[in-house]
Amino acid sequence: MSHHPPSCGARRLLQASALVLLPLAALAQSSTKPGYLLEGRGDFVRSGTPGQCWHDGQWTPAMAQAECDPVASPPARVSAPPAPASAPAPLAAAAAPQPAPTPAPLIAAVPTPAAAPVLRYAADALFDFDKSTVRPQGRKMLDEASANILGLQGEKIEVVGHTDRLGTEAYNQSLSVRRAESVRDYLVMQGVAWDRIATRGVGESEPVTPKGSCAKGRMATVIACLQADRRVDITIEGTKMSKP
Repeated sequence: MSHHPPSCGARRLLQASALVLLPLAALAQSSTKPGYLLEGRGDFVRSGTPGQCWHDGQWTPAMAQAECDPVASPPARVSAPPAPASAPAPLAAAAAPQPAPTPAPLIAAVPTPAAAPVLRYAADALFDFDKSTVRPQGRKMLDEASANILGLQGEKIEVVGHTDRLGTEAYNQSLSVRRAESVRDYLVMQGVAWDRIATRGVGESEPVTPKGSCAKGRMATVIACLQADRRVDITIEGTKMSKP
């Protein structure tokens, strides 16, 4: 039995029927498979390309069906491991406050006054033993002292007489004063102002020989041992005058 191809009029009728069915199929799918054209049984209307289906005018990528439009799952995001937290820097130990240095006391430098020169003469060189008159040999020594005093300006002189411990204390005190006054009188004769000279006697109270020495032997030996105690000290204070 042979089949004859449909006539031109039949083909037109089929096409018109298809156009009527397509909107109906589209309405059928709107609730279950939105965005796609479906057949009457609810299947996708597929295109000539395998794995693809017809979309309607409402289709968006969000409506993609895996059967018609395979959508590759986005790769899982691998979060980078958190950076290790840096250990906090150790807190520097607070240094203990240092006490403020104690300021050095302000001490004004006071110049040490120079010691006044002392001329010391052995009494035995100035006087005969147990006497208070200046000997000729002793005058030469006092001439030297006068020259030193006259070369000073604003001079101040003190003459102190001493004796040894032989004899009574009262006698020795009187002898020491007389000898100091004899030296003063000679200096005045050489031109030294009288009012610049002070005299005093201390007798045997300021010996220079060690205590307990000169205790033994004959009298002549003891007298010789105590010779250093018989003396006259001349202390001179003043400013040396400049030469013109």
